[in-house]
Amino acid sequence: MAGKKRVIMITGIVLVMAIVAIAVSAWFYAANKLSHLDSYKESISKTVSEELNRNVSYKTGSAALTLRKGLYFRFTDVAVKEKDGSSDFVNVHDAFVRVSVLSLLINRIVLSEIVLKEPHLSIKRDSAGELNIADLLIEREDGRTPKIRKIIIEDGRVTLLDQALGGDATSMTLENFDASIDSIFSTNRYRFKITTSVVEENNKAQLALDGYFRRAPSGEPFYESQVRASIQVNGSDLRHYSAYLKKYTPLEQMGGHLDADVKFSGRFSDFKSNGSIRVKNGLLSYPAVFRDVLRPKMIALDYDMARDQQKINIDVDHLAIDKFKAKGSFGMEDLDKDDPLLKASAVTEIFILREVRSYVPWDIIPEPVGDFIDMHVKDGNFRLVEGTLNGRLSRIADFNARNNADLLSIQAEVKKGVFEAHSSAPLFHDINGILELKKRRFSLKNINARFGLSPLTMEGGISDFGLSSPIIYTAEMKVRPVRNEVIWLLGEENFRELNFKGPSTVVLSGKGTDEAFRINALWDLTNAAYSYSNVFEKPAARKNRLAAGLIISPDAVNISSFDYALSPASIKGSMM
Repeated sequence: MAGKKRVIMITGIVLVMAIVAIAVSAWFYAANKLSHLDSYKESISKTVSEELNRNVSYKTGSAALTLRKGLYFRFTDVAVKEKDGSSDFVNVHDAFVRVSVLSLLINRIVLSEIVLKEPHLSIKRDSAGELNIADLLIEREDGRTPKIRKIIIEDGRVTLLDQALGGDATSMTLENFDASIDSIFSTNRYRFKITTSVVEENNKAQLALDGYFRRAPSGEPFYESQVRASIQVNGSDLRHYSAYLKKYTPLEQMGGHLDADVKFSGRFSDFKSNGSIRVKNGLLSYPAVFRDVLRPKMIALDYDMARDQQKINIDVDHLAIDKFKAKGSFGMEDLDKDDPLLKASAVTEIFILREVRSYVPWDIIPEPVGDFIDMHVKDGNFRLVEGTLNGRLSRIADFNARNNADLLSIQAEVKKGVFEAHSSAPLFHDINGILELKKRRFSLKNINARFGLSPLTMEGGISDFGLSSPIIYTAEMKVRPVRNEVIWLLGEENFRELNFKGPSTVVLSGKGTDEAFRINALWDLTNAAYSYSNVFEKPAARKNRLAAGLIISPDAVNISSFDYALSPASIKGSMM
């Protein structure tokens, strides 16, 4: 037995030594062949060209197999053509590639490390929306797609050209592109860090990305990859990207310099994001919403966003546009349908109307209300207490259609408001109260104001807009007129010599359309004293009242009846 054990042991030792000798011989043989890599230049270029489906060439190549570095290759002046051979796709001044030897033994290609110095990459999207790198982003069905564990890019340059937007192509260049991408524990999850300068025509911005990335499963689009990242942008020119928004909205112009600090987690169709955005010297031309070109000096926005395949929600914790400050939310549901549902709400801090007038979205406010406010409301301190928008996109796009006007609901406070009824009339000013837009009715509630120097209270509204029937205006007002407004009412040319003092109250109740607005007026003059030259004199405390019915049309005022009672006299009649 001892002899047999000795034979087995000796045989094992010899076998191990033979394997080691073969491995060492193979190692030195492979190392010797790799040291003459340029001898296989034509074969290497051909093989790689076939794998990439692009013509590949290089100036010099070297390789080595060492105990410290394993199997590695180094190439200089590498050039990869586009698939059609018309131009260069990639140029690399110096490329270093390390290959896992153990993976090769099981017929797998694993690139342990890639270092690219001064690479130049050209990424294009044609008019049909096809990327020139689309085929390289698809995993091969035969499983021969190389696994990459680490990529380092030093002083790179990436040119991006987009021809899918129509008109002139949009382009930008990433300069001083430095990147580090590492596979975590040899899995499909990668840690990345990228810094670069973004050249946008005559502007240069700074971009930094830091986070994690997991590639989309085979068969899914590349943009469905999982990403968790922080993104920092400094000084980006928004005007350069306005073509992307034009494709989806009636936006005509967009501009300003953007700073952003954003966090993103998820994939394109299902993600969460939050951050802060600042825009200096902004510009926005959006005729479908705003009448004027907006030029805010500063826009500040803090937000939280979430999206899945069916809906997207955005909560704005803080929005400041110059002196205007607000917060709110926006949501869109049924994203997979042709007519999604939009929901939005907002509140604001106090703002001065004359300072933000150009920011009022007049063209999405129902026409009668928007025109009325624009024509007559001149100034004031306003606060949006509650604003909501809820409806399908097709209905919101046509606010003035039947039953669409009730999609928007607004309640606001006004202080020190200024209202001009007519250029020849005294102003309504120091207006305080509530403005409300709800279910096709614009209402004035609990209004206290002055008409010239005369104090008043009022309730009123504009109703039934958005329907085929005429718009109805209503108003109830109590005025305590003083001499100036009485003379204006009677006619300054004929009643300059009128003396009027003491308290009196006019109660006005009106209802009707633009074509025929009916007013019932009752003026209690009992406690007022007035006189006109030497014609007449009415002392205070003498019972006196004036009742009248008026119909105001575009071309005439019809006083259908009046009843002036000053005991013992009474005068009744009508006039046009």
